This record gives sequence, structure tokens and C-alpha cells, in this order.
Amino acid sequence: LSCTKGEIMIDLQMGYSPQNLRNIRQQYNLTQKEVAQIVGVSSWNSVSRWETDVTSSNHSTMPYIRWMALLEHLSKQ
Repeated sequence: LSCTKGEIMIDLQMGYSPQNLRNIRQQYNLTQKEVAQIVGVSSWNSVSRWETDVTSSNHSTMPYIRWMALLEHLSKQ
């Protein structure tokens, strides 16, 4: 999957990492709350924890099913 956002081509096959999530969210001008709604979680706090560096005790790994839901949503735009 790939998607063009403005002049930026985004490879939606890239895997989840906190930085990839943050980059995609920023490139699509999405808030953490909007991402939470897209992937079906009740709070932006989950998205914040997914974007937190993996070395932090506050980090939580984004479930694969949520990552794929985000990529699928973006590929339709």
C-alpha cells in the first residue's frame, strides 16, 4: 500500500514503531484523538503511549490490528 499526501509518498507497508506512527500522524495532520477514533480505542492516551520511545516506562506497543486499521484508513484517502 502506498499513499500520496501532498508531495510526500508514504509507504504504508512500513512497520509500526513509535516514530513511524508519529510521522504518519503528523503528515496526515491527525491529532492523537483522531487516530484513537480511527483505530477504535477510547482515549488518545493510548496513542500517546504508542508514540512514546520504547525505552520509556510509559511506552506501550501498538497492537498489530490497530496499526493495520490505521494504514487501511489512510490508504482510502
